[in-house]
Amino acid sequence: MWVVLCEVNDLAALWAYQGLIDKGLQPLELISSQALSYALKWDHQVGSEIVNVKIQLTNDKMLDGSEIKGVLNRLVVVHTEHLARFPDREYAIQEYNALFLSWLNSIPARVINRAVPYGLSGQWRHLSEWIWMASKSGLYTPKFRQSSDIYNNTHTEPEFQAADGLDHREVIVACGDVIGSELPDNISKGSKRLSEISGTDLLGIRFAVDSSEKWIFESATPLPDLRLGGDELIEILAKSLKGTGDEQP
Repeated sequence: MWVVLCEVNDLAALWAYQGLIDKGLQPLELISSQALSYALKWDHQVGSEIVNVKIQLTNDKMLDGSEIKGVLNRLVVVHTEHLARFPDREYAIQEYNALFLSWLNSIPARVINRAVPYGLSGQWRHLSEWIWMASKSGLYTPKFRQSSDIYNNTHTEPEFQAADGLDHREVIVACGDVIGSELPDNISKGSKRLSEISGTDLLGIRFAVDSSEKWIFESATPLPDLRLGGDELIEILAKSLKGTGDEQP
């Protein structure tokens, strides 16, 4: 089976789930972070000869890592409300997050946007880091300023100096393919390079385009609105999950 992991309010993931079914990706399971967080039973084995997970969900479904053929991972948080009464609540929360990080990485099949320590579906980065990486990728980046008043214990938000009134455009990089309308060659190459540098299979990138058609990097996210990629994106995701794409799992 294939799996889509997401939050219950992730409309883009629900759209992709139906689109992948239409592309013949079946059986396909849609599993929310809430369902995982409140699972009835966990069996997670990590050893020199076996690494696997079996999760008994509340709807009597069993998620067996050895049976998974591919995963579209859109998880954001581990829900820990049920740990509120634990004496060592903070420790329990840390261990629960570590469990999620471990089992998500134990899946041997193709996982689009694997979990990392700073993000369950790809690393969330500060804007300053994204701008630095975008510059390394060959994209044009704006001036960036950030300051902190250590004496008054106040902090100012980053000052992102992209002029107002510009045309804003979205680009999605999916498993090595760049999706966007009328993309200049340097933007396509730079966007793909940013995906590679950041280690993010599925990456959304936002640009501001000025009157001279200069594309200015604005931001990036491992959780793009998949609907912007349309049928082309669904086709790419389906091929990647089936193992028929050009990229290596």
